[in-house]
Amino acid sequence: MIVFLKQKCMPFLLSVALVLAVIPAGVLALPQTAAAATTLQVTTGADDGPGSLRQAISDASAGDTITFASDVDTVTLTSDHIAFSTQGLTIDGSIDHGSSGVTITSSVTASGDGGLLNSTATAGTLTLKGLTLSGGAVTSGNGGAVLAAGSMPPQPR
Repeated sequence: MIVFLKQKCMPFLLSVALVLAVIPAGVLALPQTAAAATTLQVTTGADDGPGSLRQAISDASAGDTITFASDVDTVTLTSDHIAFSTQGLTIDGSIDHGSSGVTITSSVTASGDGGLLNSTATAGTLTLKGLTLSGGAVTSGNGGAVLAAGSMPPQPR
């Protein structure tokens, strides 16, 4: 029986091993599914730290939406602008705030581009909804309130 298995199975196993050896890496890999978009909520109007807009943007992945808790009406940036490269990000101040929305303001002049928000993502869309942007100023460069390297379609308030 062992001789039979060696004679009949060994050539087959060697053939399979040879085929697998010449197939490029990744061809047999299981397809990876994209992570599901999530909603992150800003729970404080502070410039940074847990629950801040800066932290939510830092934690965001492509396709995510950032909203604001009902008691966060204003976010005041007291350091520099918020720079990020996340593709396909939505920042929505209209949820839980109706037509009044959320104000993002700054008490400092940003260095470089984008006084409040500086999106360096060259692909995807930055969508801003229900936001009032004020106080954005730059020492040099472009974008008094927002600089978006990718596309940024206008959104109704």
